[in-house]
Amino acid sequence: MSTEDAKAYLSSREVPRLFECLMTGLMFHRPKDHIQYLIDCLEKVKTKSQAEITWNMFVEVRSTKTPLPPIDNGKRPPTRERPSTTETAIVTHTTNPLPPIGSNGLPNVPAIFIIGGPGSGKSSHAEQVAAKHPGWVSINLGQLLLAEIKNRSTDEKWKAVKDLVVNGELAPEEVTLELLHDILKHNTQAEGFIIQGFPRDMEQAKEFEKKISKVDAVLLLDCEENNLIDKFQRQDKSRNEKDISANTFARRIATFKEKTLPVLKYFDDAGKLFVVNGDKSEEEVQEELSYLFDTLISNLENGRIPTPPKGPRPTSTKMMARRLVTPPCTPPENSQHQTLKWPTVTYIPPPEIKVKDEGRLSHLPQAPVIFLAGGPGSGKGTQCAKVTARYHDIIHLSMGDILRKEITERGTVDDKWAMVTKLLREGDMAPVDITEELLINFMKQFPDARAFLVEGYPRDALQYENFNRNIGGHSYTILLDCDDQYLHARLVLRGDSGSERIDDNIPAIEKKLAFFAKHTLPLLKAIDDEHKLIVIDGDRDEAEVFYDIVKVIDYSLYGLQLDQEPNNKEEMGDVNEDDDGREPVEEVMVAGVASITGDNNGNPYYTAELDALDDLINVPVIFVLGGPGSGKGTQCANIVKKYGFTHLSSGDLLRDEVASGSERGKQLTEIMEKGDLVPLDIVLALMKDAMKVYAGVSKGFLIDGYPREKEQGIRFEQEVASAKFVLCFNVSDETMTKRLKDRAQYSGRVDDNDETIKKRLKTFHDVTQPVIDLYNSNGKLKMIDAEGTTDEVFEMVDKVFEEEKIPPSKDCFGKVVFVVGGPGSGKGTQCDLIVQKYGYTHLSSGDLLRAEVQSGSERGKQLTEIMQKGELVSLDTVLQLLKEAMLKKVVSSKGFLIDGYPRELEQGVRFEQEICAPQFVLYFDVSDETMTKRLLGRAETSGRADDNAETIKQRLVTFHDVTTPVIDYYTKQQKVVQVSAEKGKDEVFVEVQKVFDEVEANEAALKSSKVIFVIGGPGSGKGTQCANIVKDYGFCHLSSGDLLRDEVKSGSERGKRLNAIMEKGDLVPLEEVLQLMKNAMVSNLTKTNCFLVDGYPRELEQGLKFEKEVAPCTNVLYFDVSDETMTSRLLERGKSSGRVDDNEVTIKKRLQTFHNQTKPVIDYYKRFGKVCQISAESGIDEVYVEVKKFMETKQW
Repeated sequence: MSTEDAKAYLSSREVPRLFECLMTGLMFHRPKDHIQYLIDCLEKVKTKSQAEITWNMFVEVRSTKTPLPPIDNGKRPPTRERPSTTETAIVTHTTNPLPPIGSNGLPNVPAIFIIGGPGSGKSSHAEQVAAKHPGWVSINLGQLLLAEIKNRSTDEKWKAVKDLVVNGELAPEEVTLELLHDILKHNTQAEGFIIQGFPRDMEQAKEFEKKISKVDAVLLLDCEENNLIDKFQRQDKSRNEKDISANTFARRIATFKEKTLPVLKYFDDAGKLFVVNGDKSEEEVQEELSYLFDTLISNLENGRIPTPPKGPRPTSTKMMARRLVTPPCTPPENSQHQTLKWPTVTYIPPPEIKVKDEGRLSHLPQAPVIFLAGGPGSGKGTQCAKVTARYHDIIHLSMGDILRKEITERGTVDDKWAMVTKLLREGDMAPVDITEELLINFMKQFPDARAFLVEGYPRDALQYENFNRNIGGHSYTILLDCDDQYLHARLVLRGDSGSERIDDNIPAIEKKLAFFAKHTLPLLKAIDDEHKLIVIDGDRDEAEVFYDIVKVIDYSLYGLQLDQEPNNKEEMGDVNEDDDGREPVEEVMVAGVASITGDNNGNPYYTAELDALDDLINVPVIFVLGGPGSGKGTQCANIVKKYGFTHLSSGDLLRDEVASGSERGKQLTEIMEKGDLVPLDIVLALMKDAMKVYAGVSKGFLIDGYPREKEQGIRFEQEVASAKFVLCFNVSDETMTKRLKDRAQYSGRVDDNDETIKKRLKTFHDVTQPVIDLYNSNGKLKMIDAEGTTDEVFEMVDKVFEEEKIPPSKDCFGKVVFVVGGPGSGKGTQCDLIVQKYGYTHLSSGDLLRAEVQSGSERGKQLTEIMQKGELVSLDTVLQLLKEAMLKKVVSSKGFLIDGYPRELEQGVRFEQEICAPQFVLYFDVSDETMTKRLLGRAETSGRADDNAETIKQRLVTFHDVTTPVIDYYTKQQKVVQVSAEKGKDEVFVEVQKVFDEVEANEAALKSSKVIFVIGGPGSGKGTQCANIVKDYGFCHLSSGDLLRDEVKSGSERGKRLNAIMEKGDLVPLEEVLQLMKNAMVSNLTKTNCFLVDGYPRELEQGLKFEKEVAPCTNVLYFDVSDETMTSRLLERGKSSGRVDDNEVTIKKRLQTFHNQTKPVIDYYKRFGKVCQISAESGIDEVYVEVKKFMETKQW
């Protein structure tokens, strides 16, 4: 069935209208059993004709008349005090409320709302009612807004408000409330207020009752949607309001249904809603409305209109008002949306795009514009970053990031941007005029761009039309098509990870999800109808998605066919110079991006080399200079540990290349044997190759002892990467000479003697001074006084990195142990003993707080004020103090003991998220009797007021209450080590030593173990070869997949947690996989210290993490097989395996992913001579012969 056939089928049966009425009823009534409710609705629909099915048929009004309370002679008391009420208060988080009516000069009179859909005539009817009742003031909020917009047309904030209003959106809540407050304040003699067109959503209703006044009654002009549309169309030709388009009117109706219906339900439940049939003639509506109004204000009790009593009431033949039917279901409870919900959306037809794209306006840059679309959480930002890192002439424009940047710079002082901040925080769109202006200004900054990649824009048809009108030249849109559950999971994880984005909160996310479904998806369908949409499956691995995006961009911008090998690099950029690039896009679409093909190497430009060079631009490069004995090597090691940089030395690279036996190594040997200098080209090539190996995983590069002359620095920055700065360790010749002579006593180096040292220092000064002058002149030189101790010098290095905004590595903290125990458990004493024996750093949050207070710093003064008030210090502050203390000691410490922490579960979770996960939790278990006895004994000498029996008892209760969840949480992760602390401190420390000795012994054993990574594509036969190696050489075979499956089968707490992750379709965190591998290796150490790690690492980061946290890699066994052979083997296996992924299309994608991810791994370990590449094309036995040849060359 084609798209048109589907549309015809749905339209002929009015399926969209049916779904709309069902969803409207569901949102209105919110029944507990939504399934049964929908079943009941469908049963009712069976008996209806298509014409009788309307959007509001399940929120219809009663046909009978419902009376108001009896009239009481029309007398109105002189005052309208606010007695206490038992009605449920509306909870709000808004601060700085306006004074209520009756105070601060506001009149103390009734307030009545008149509400109706757009075009219901509420304004004219409200004016007529007010005219009949002298002293009553009619307030038309829409007119007030338009007047204020006109009067303040030069105000940026009000320009933004205008943009929202004329496009059918709600004006910001604080703007409407401010206007209402001002108009009420200036009508102090009013008898009452008739407020029309307000409130339009629940937030406005809540804030009005909170800040201004209790609502006395709400009058609804109830009109059929078709009648409103007909009236609009009849008036359209004579309408003077040129800003009101059909799209805007449709949006206003949608806003009314989505946001105002819940308001009416709220007031109906409160007994304050009265409904007038708005589809009658104007005269009849006015008569009914006037009668209702007269009855209401003549029935005042203590200055307020009473709520009609519940239950049946006598009818009145004159009463024409109708009450909205009260639904049979239980009213919904107030919800704060604690769990993220994907909106239930029916089919929404694509909007009509009335403003067509006629090409780029002449005064703007002419580069093609590519929209990258996808739901919230689809990974658009990640992919854009990858694109711009790869294509340096493509400019990424994230509307969200630009808006957030503007907010950061201007939001707190600029009214306009304060309003935009609030809109974004609540998940609403920024005004169209603002986004357009930002987009145009951004584009003008890059007149020579090859293309603009625009993310997060346009979000609806209005923005798209405005783009066409004011910019133009949209080439095509790439949609990352993701399953709803995938988006849901990504957003929840992002929110849990401590994102600082102002719009990463559950209500805002739900709004964005709903908006995307209701507005952006229909727009994308309209773009598809223009033949400008390319859909890419976004549920896959990041690399696979990026691979497809690269295919599209390569073809559309650079003219490369999907399987075309370019003749040379100049081919890129010299083809496809169409004005807007549309024709090639259609060819790409015909080719089918969703099923992209390619050769074994993938895209000819999607190579490790190009990716690596791209990545080098995104990481800092630091040249490190210093004479012999300046200590630069030690400082480089410290920088590596704290900041995660990669340390490269040209001398080491030359020696490693010679030792490798490569062709280049042999060439270098010949040069050095002749006594010639190694050509700069070779040194640069070695540097570049080494940096490419680490590209993508390194936090930065320290180029040690380089450049030694000006030309080296200039050539490096031209051909490899630009240096962020130059770190120069300045030491006097006397100090360097003394250090080198001291070193000579144990180094055995022949060049550590007086004469040689003197020559070396002179050479250093002669060749390095010009380099120092060069980088001093361009402002890149950072001179460090390195005369002091290692720690003193590193403090200065730290300051430089801080000034350059280079953050410490998240992996720098090493071993962290949480130490938990009740008061009197002796944990403080044990921590001191651990520090003495094992070199850990002991940190206590309490000690850190007291030290900060005593320091007299600004933060210390704030802490003093907080504690004097008896308030708790925020967790953010405690974490920051801990993090700062750890960073100060991270270089010199062997690990950290975090004493008395976490005291509650949230502290532990936040510590893991923001600092690092603990290696284990040391729990000192002591009975309450023992702790009480110890504390009472301490009281005899301590003088502490809290060392008394009653206080101790309460402290122990509190300890158990807050600590039990902590222990349970880490027990499930198998991280709790429990030590009985009932005995004396020496006896307890014996048990503590066993724990730390075992940890250190296991770590040492792992570090000395032999680990072979076994890598090969699907169908390479690596599993079979691993089995042979295990049999003949006694290795332990580990597979991450098998370990995960075994853990799940075990039924352990960790297994249940892993199963839950995998059932959601999420990737198991690398930390979990590494912990499973480490545990498996430790448990097998008594049998063997040789391990085959099968199918691992799949990407370079996994390998580096394994080597850092588990054990170093001894060798890599790489089974090299052609794609044709692997495909043939897998297809043959598929005939009997029943595996759904053993089909040709899936196999091709798996092989592409394997090559893209594995090549950097192989290249990295080849650099260290660790890769044994074995051709696995032949039979099992023939391949194993080659394996044995390799195995026999080693000692296992």
